[in-house]
Amino acid sequence: MIQKGINIVLAVGLGILFGGAIGAVNGILVSKANVAPFVATLGSQSICRGACYVLTSGYFVAGLTDAYTNIGRGSLLGVPNKILVSITIMLLLALLSRRFRPLRSMFYVGGNRQAAFISGIPSGLTIILGYMISGLMAGIAAILMTSSLGMGHAGYGISFEMKAISAAVIGGADMHGGAGSFLGTALGVILVALVNNVFIMFNGSPNWSSAISGLM
Repeated sequence: MIQKGINIVLAVGLGILFGGAIGAVNGILVSKANVAPFVATLGSQSICRGACYVLTSGYFVAGLTDAYTNIGRGSLLGVPNKILVSITIMLLLALLSRRFRPLRSMFYVGGNRQAAFISGIPSGLTIILGYMISGLMAGIAAILMTSSLGMGHAGYGISFEMKAISAAVIGGADMHGGAGSFLGTALGVILVALVNNVFIMFNGSPNWSSAISGLM
């Protein structure tokens, strides 16, 4: 859309909302169709990546405007926009997880979906909301990544899921649900990034990055 001259705010907004829409579809598959979360998300990932390869014929999407690339490359008072956006989102979600009832309900649904439903919590809608938020975050991450690199490609983000899982688990998230925090996950992200960067600083091959994440 940016290549075709569409307003950058509209293009970025629709890109992020598309991520949220994919998340909502995953949530519906999990909560309403009883599809296993791993199967639903892995399937949608393959569908979306395959569609991206078809739409771009495997080429890089370049020729983006300076206004777009400045999103990821710019800074405010010397602090990179990527850091500012990440910290703002982390603090906002951390606050909402304590004060906003639908987000607080996610812990109860994650711990015991049936018990939460009997207690009056709309577990189905809560699950869909969780997946929507996840999709929105993926959309924002994609905007930051492609604007920083100045181009897009269907292969971006491959193996990122392992780093994300590592960060969440290290940050205290329970893979069975019901436990974890946004602040803990943020610390997990920082730790994973530090370990990978330190490994490279000591002349380690960057190809070991996925292996390190799996080991952690």
